[in-house]
Amino acid sequence: MKTKFFMTLVLVLMGMCSLQAQPGQGRRSPEFPSEQMIKELKLTDDQVANIKKENEELRAQMRASRENKEFSREDMKAMMDKVKAARDEMMKKNLSADQYKAYVEFEKNNAKNRGPRPEGRGPQGGAPTE
Repeated sequence: MKTKFFMTLVLVLMGMCSLQAQPGQGRRSPEFPSEQMIKELKLTDDQVANIKKENEELRAQMRASRENKEFSREDMKAMMDKVKAARDEMMKKNLSADQYKAYVEFEKNNAKNRGPRPEGRGPQGGAPTE
């Protein structure tokens, strides 16, 4: 009896560990721009520094809007759309025309790779518009 219980416990624990070790599960890395984006867009050190600085300001705006419980769902969506538009403008400002085109393509490809959102979650933000 004890052996059976112990074996069941071991199997359950092994299953839980393997689920936690699945790569690509969970949230997207908050690092922006990602190493992959830096490499693909051939960003300079100055561009990376400017983008990181300005992106942190946008993240603070998003955090503040999420914490405001008075916003309705529609208000929240509108606020997030504004922040997304501000991010696109920030990228336009910091990138060359060719880099921005590559950024738009990069984001489109990443949106495809993210897959569907879990049930009950709002629509997923798309790639920037050209």
